[in-house]
Amino acid sequence: MSGDWLLIAAGALGVGGVWVVWRIARHTDHAASDHSTTCGSDSGAANHIKVLPGKAVLDQLNLQALVDGCRDRMGFDYTLFHQDCMPVIERAAEWTQLLPASESHHHAQPGGLMTHIMESAAHALRFRQGYLLPVGAAPEEIPARKHRWTRWTYAVFLAALLHDIGRPMADINVQVLRSRKPCGKWQPLAGSMLDQGLTHYTLNFEITRDYDLHKKLPIVLFQRLVPSHVLAWLADDVQLMGDLTSYLSGDDQDKGVLREIVTRADSESVKNNLMQGPRTRFASARSVPLIERLMQALRLMLEEGRLSLNRAGSHGWVYDGKIWFVSKRLADEVRQFLTERESGEGIPGKDKNDRLFDTWQRAVLLARQTVPVPGSLPRNHERQDHCRKTGSLIHPTARFGIRTNYWFHE
Repeated sequence: MSGDWLLIAAGALGVGGVWVVWRIARHTDHAASDHSTTCGSDSGAANHIKVLPGKAVLDQLNLQALVDGCRDRMGFDYTLFHQDCMPVIERAAEWTQLLPASESHHHAQPGGLMTHIMESAAHALRFRQGYLLPVGAAPEEIPARKHRWTRWTYAVFLAALLHDIGRPMADINVQVLRSRKPCGKWQPLAGSMLDQGLTHYTLNFEITRDYDLHKKLPIVLFQRLVPSHVLAWLADDVQLMGDLTSYLSGDDQDKGVLREIVTRADSESVKNNLMQGPRTRFASARSVPLIERLMQALRLMLEEGRLSLNRAGSHGWVYDGKIWFVSKRLADEVRQFLTERESGEGIPGKDKNDRLFDTWQRAVLLARQTVPVPGSLPRNHERQDHCRKTGSLIHPTARFGIRTNYWFHE
């Protein structure tokens, strides 16, 4: 049978359905219910969030383990780390306060932005260990120029720490108060809330989003958050400062290694949060996460019989406790269903099915299976043969030296 296939844990099948899918459906429903958890009311003094010093933000969010992880991966001793790195972390925490990283996607809980920033920094420093920096340096030069290696490690730390810090300016409407008296909207370019003598804040998401605007703020904060003696130390390496400022300026043409490392780290933090993170979000969050809309559409389409199963020409097949669908056909029909029942707003267009697959995959509801390239024998043929016989799944990011396709029903 031709065509690509994907696996979606689509929820209960209703009467006549297959019971083995119910185990997956229960997990999905539980995650959806978690998303409805809110954090207080947005009306009155009960919703006023106190402005905290940076260290208090870190303590409240229990981020010490991530801080320690950064120190270990940087190889800095305790004194040096607290002199050159902790001021940046604490100032970043003072800046972000308990703001979320998004309205209803990843890290939408109170303090989600700072949590995401620290996770990204820890992942970036881990990935950095696989790079010889600066790019082009001969391996034998690295031990003799340890000070330069240390500078590039610090640059990775800094790029990851600042990469998303501009979100409050572009994505969130933060209303501030001084001694409980409203002072209007927070203007991040004027300084942190603590710097401006503000005592409380509230937030909502009634804002015209500019997704590129938040990319411009890191370069502004670069000089504010980094100690002056560290700036002077970094400036000794012209190549490093060029790459770092290009990235922090949000230069779309930047293809440097810092962007590569931080992009990987950012994706890792987002993926892990969507898989395992809390589903709490602010009461003022109004948008429904795309994954919830997609899964609800699948459940309704199955209940209403709009998706046929286990017959010639059907949309999918039930096998081994999972449902396997023809990928493009399913994506197109889910999009059409949502457009008819709700609206097409927020749903990727027909030429962006990959975004739908990414959404399912990040929520661990989609998987692919590797198959041997015809006419060749994979190096791990025994493992592959086991997977073929048992129908078990191989994680889509795994690399086994063979082609990875969507599984299809024979």
